[in-house]
Formats: sequence, structure tokens, C-alpha cells
Amino acid sequence: MRALTPAQALLHTLSSQLLAEADDFLAAYHTCAALHTLLLECTGLSAQDSVQMAALNLPSGKALAPFFAAACIQDPLRTKKFARGVFESVRAAKKRFPGARLHLLYAGTGPFAMLILPLCTVFSPAEIGFTLLEVHPESARHLQKVIDVFGMQDFVHSIVETDATTYQASQPFHILLIETMQAALASEPQLAITQHLVPQLAPGGILIPQAITIQAGLLNPGKEDAYLLGLTTVRDSYVGLNPVFQLDLNTALQQTAITTKVPVPWSLRKDYPQLMLFTNLKITDSIQLDFWESGLTIPQRLSDLTFEKDIDYEVYLQYKQGENPKFYTSKTVF
Repeated sequence: MRALTPAQALLHTLSSQLLAEADDFLAAYHTCAALHTLLLECTGLSAQDSVQMAALNLPSGKALAPFFAAACIQDPLRTKKFARGVFESVRAAKKRFPGARLHLLYAGTGPFAMLILPLCTVFSPAEIGFTLLEVHPESARHLQKVIDVFGMQDFVHSIVETDATTYQASQPFHILLIETMQAALASEPQLAITQHLVPQLAPGGILIPQAITIQAGLLNPGKEDAYLLGLTTVRDSYVGLNPVFQLDLNTALQQTAITTKVPVPWSLRKDYPQLMLFTNLKITDSIQLDFWESGLTIPQRLSDLTFEKDIDYEVYLQYKQGENPKFYTSKTVF
């Protein structure tokens, strides 16, 4: 066995911390900050380069600029829970597909493919291989540096510079990992990519995250501020309304229009005046990112919607795909 370089040894140490079961926010914060620094140093990714600060606008949504995609590592519970969830999913897939060399397709890797790096410290290339999809040329270029620096060539089938909404795999894959989203499925093409790639997943294959659930709710911003300032220990700043949509294996295959109606009664709105969309991610059966735990699950105000009167309304929501995917709204009195 070859000796590890200092960078490889540090990655092994930080990966072990990231995959630890305890969800300690402060520990995760320090681990993710150290990983971010390590990967910046190994690749030379910098905010001083304007090319690395430029996003790509795609027919299905926005692809983050490499620098900002890299910065996502510093969302501690997001990075930790996803990394842990991917690890658990690989262990589950080894049981579902005994004896197979697992094939994991990672769509939207960014410049570091952060969510699969820890796997290379605990599994062997004989156990798992990766196909890595990245549409941004600069992110793909830095990703190749990561693979070279950490000696992961034997794990990687290929790095494919492509729009994941058009990619056709040469063979089915056992695990599909997609994290190309913002809260409430806005801006980025998580839905479009999932709908396109899920049909190519092997029978019995695993989707990560397992489910993304969007729910309507009402928020009292004053109560939320009091909680954030530590003036109260009880978070009673919001009330849930109707579920809006859940993206999972079944709904990805159905590809039906996403529309729903949400009653917004005055009896609730008088105390909780802001209509919001709340996002929950079920990464695996045992790992979830809940409201407020991450940038992915920060509640999003439907700011284009106002209520002129103190009466009951019914809000119609429709998710539209395209260059700016998001939920659009209109309202009626009921």
C-alpha cells in the first residue's frame, strides 16, 4: 500500500469526522471549513478569477459558479448529512446488489465532488466506481485536479462535461446522487435532472436524496426573530398548511404537472402573516435535513403574493420549469 501524501492523509482524517454518526453542528462546522480550505489549496480555485465567479444559465435553470458551488461545503449540516447519507446508501446498495461493483452517477458535482470524496477513504475501487457529471467547464477542470491530487483515478469511470438533463448513460447505475437545488426547488434544475435520470437507474437502484418535500406554511417574523435572538426557547413562529409537492422515485417517473391549491384562512394569517414554502429533505430513511437546518431548507417567502383584505384566500401554486424554475402563484377568495 502506497504511503499517503499530507493532503491525502488530511482528507482521510476529515472524512472520518464527517462520516461520524453524531450531528454536532460545531464539529461539523470546523470539519467543513477545513475541507473547504484543503480543496481550495489543492485546486487553486479563487474568487480572484472572474471565470470562476460566473454562473451558467441553462435551459433548465442555473448552474452555480465554481467558487460558489465550492462554498456550499461550508453549509455544515448539509455537507455532513449528505456525506453520511451517501455512505449509508452505498452500504445499502452493497446488500441489494451483492457481488457487483457499484456504479454511482453523481450529477452536478461542482468543482470538488465533495459528497463522494469520503467514500474513497472507506471503500475500494473494486467496490464502487463513479461517473461524474458537471456542466460548468471550470468546475469540470478543477474536479480533474481533485481526482489527480487525491489519487482517485481508479474510482472514476469518467468526468463528463455535460448538461445532466440530456445525459444518456451507457449502462444503468445503482445509485443516483443529485444535489443541484436551492430551497423550494427554485433556480437550479434539481427537478429536471431527476426526471431525466431516474428512468436510467437500475431496477432497485437508490436515489439520493430519497425525497424532497415542499409544504406551504405561515410565518410570524417577529416570533422567529425572538427565537433567533434567544429571547424564547420555543420555535412557535410558523404553522404548517397543505403539502405542495414531493419529489421522489415515483413522482420523477410520473412527470405530471405540479399544481395545488392551498387554503389560507384569516384565522391563522392574522397571527402568521407571511405565506412561505418550507423544504424538507429525506436523504435516507434515517437522515433528514429539516426546516432551517441548511441553506437548502430555509423557508422561502412567496414575496410576489400579497393579501389586501382580512379574509380567507385560496392560493394556487404551479411549478414551472425552464430557465428560472420555481413555484408561481395566484390567489382567489373562498
